[in-house]
Amino acid sequence: MDLNQTLDMIARHGFTASVGNGVCLVVFRHDGNPPAFVNREPDGTYTRRAVLAALGAH
Repeated sequence: MDLNQTLDMIARHGFTASVGNGVCLVVFRHDGNPPAFVNREPDGTYTRRAVLAALGAH
């Protein structure tokens, strides 16, 4: 998924995200848990699996 698709998915789940150091996203889950990180793939995309893991989805 590209950056826009990834941010849309995070927002649809009610979370917010910020670009970390350019190679990851910091996902703020607002549930009392610490932020989660989604690493960017070498081709500049983010995997759906990594995003769902950061959101705490199973």
